[in-house]
Amino acid sequence: MERFDVSVEILRKNPDIILFRNLLSKEECEHIIAKAEKYMSRSRTFTSGNDPRRTSSSAFTNNKDFFNDKIWNSIRERCAALSGFPVSHVEIPQIVRYFPGEKFMTHTDAYEKTAGSYKISGQRDYTFFIYLNEPPTEIKNAGGETSFPCIPKPGTDWEKRDFINPITVAPEQGMGAFWRSIDTVTGDTIKNTWHEGLPTKGWVKWGMNVWIRHLPFRG
Repeated sequence: MERFDVSVEILRKNPDIILFRNLLSKEECEHIIAKAEKYMSRSRTFTSGNDPRRTSSSAFTNNKDFFNDKIWNSIRERCAALSGFPVSHVEIPQIVRYFPGEKFMTHTDAYEKTAGSYKISGQRDYTFFIYLNEPPTEIKNAGGETSFPCIPKPGTDWEKRDFINPITVAPEQGMGAFWRSIDTVTGDTIKNTWHEGLPTKGWVKWGMNVWIRHLPFRG
């Protein structure tokens, strides 16, 4: 694997939310967008298919255009190296696109334990969300941030958006946000890393989900 240099910022500890800046170059980001664009379709969720809570477009990169691509393979290797897992544990990455006003409301990346993919490849223990672009500087309040609501106030439903100390990450091209979804002791989802993709305003946001599985990825 080639050498790559990133800068690291820890936004929160236990569970950690970490930013890896310069994880991808501008040219690598643009390369992935150009390859993925023709494959994009309405995003789906685990349980309900087309869900009004998730209105973006997405595409898994499970096709020959990506499998033989040196940049795509290098990204998977970088994410594996930073997470401490073998590259065999890296799930097929997913590209996402948000047109103005589109969003993904509060959710976890973890699977239900009854899901078929969980039984085959184990849980999605960790997530990298890589920002493939950023809003033009002339657009003010452009949206598109990743928000970690953290802890709901007592007696408050998650969807009421009434939270204590939310963390918000602004899109920055080539940066990867990294977090853990699962308690390593209990195997339960960590509500402190439930997150949402906030609506974009006046620009089209591109990102890349790279999930690290508990077992080697088999589907």
